[in-house]
Amino acid sequence: MNSSSGPAQYNAKSRVRSIWFFIIALCVIVSLFYFVNNSLSNKSRLENISDIKLPSLFIVLKNEYRDFTPHFQIIYEVKFDEKSSIELEKSITASSFYHCKTEVGVDLLNQTVTPSENEKPIWFKTPYGYCFSFADNGKTYYNITFNTLTNVLLYEESSD
Repeated sequence: MNSSSGPAQYNAKSRVRSIWFFIIALCVIVSLFYFVNNSLSNKSRLENISDIKLPSLFIVLKNEYRDFTPHFQIIYEVKFDEKSSIELEKSITASSFYHCKTEVGVDLLNQTVTPSENEKPIWFKTPYGYCFSFADNGKTYYNITFNTLTNVLLYEESSD
């Protein structure tokens, strides 16, 4: 009896180790998928809402999701090199939401209209680069600033 309980005990330990290894590996894979998918989705969200295409070369400085159930906030900040910055600037000025001369843009610069009051998506030029503003039915607010001096783009999305 003693000789047969040794291998059976070893097999049980081996099975438990295999199960724990599988659980840990599954958690790691799910976590990696979440982080990769979340990063891509913020890029996609930015591109879809603002009608621009981000250049392929950039460095993600910040990629945060804050949950204030039932509200949320997304902060996505990226830095571009000179060539990519020029490419992004061309994409912004080619956007269907870009208005090179608009009263709303002047009002926003003079702070008589807050960005969240824009009911229609709008890109406009500022002394330091470009801004995008949109309030989707007053529930979700989108603000993007692209600083052409630092080549940094900041995307903020929040729900009310």
